[in-house]
Amino acid sequence: MYSSWRISILALTLVLGTVSVSAHRVIGRRYPTLATALVQSPNAVTSDLPIPLWDTGLSVVCVKVTNTSTVSGRITAIGLELPGPMGGFGLVAPVNAGVTLVENVSQVPDFAGVTLDVVALIPGGLAPSTTPTRFCFSGPFDPAVPIETVLNGVFIAFQGDASLGNATDIGVWERRP
Repeated sequence: MYSSWRISILALTLVLGTVSVSAHRVIGRRYPTLATALVQSPNAVTSDLPIPLWDTGLSVVCVKVTNTSTVSGRITAIGLELPGPMGGFGLVAPVNAGVTLVENVSQVPDFAGVTLDVVALIPGGLAPSTTPTRFCFSGPFDPAVPIETVLNGVFIAFQGDASLGNATDIGVWERRP
């Protein structure tokens, strides 16, 4: 009986020890209970990797973004802060939605010293919903680094509507140091 109890504890420890982040909850810096989003890799598992584009040095990273805000604010941009300076990004999806990319954005409100390597500006924004919107970027992503790890540097811009005084906020992964 004592042996089976020890085996059960060991098994539980192994299972809990292998649990990893499979989605990133993003919260606003100024309004953490109002401005929220969920950002995750396509399958929301840590084994999702960037897809290398043959012989280019580029890879494709896709992410799903869901505006989980409890108010009528919209997500107006999604940005990534990656290790080291990077450039040469492209938007793969969505197409024909008016989304534009900007690189090397250094004026991030409330985040002195942060430079976002790539930012997708979303015209009209993403309203609160239970349905995610997929964004795919091509760029110099390391194909060996899981997408969930890339998302540790995610930034989300929120814009409130008139009922919220058109307040703005920048959200980051809730575990960001």
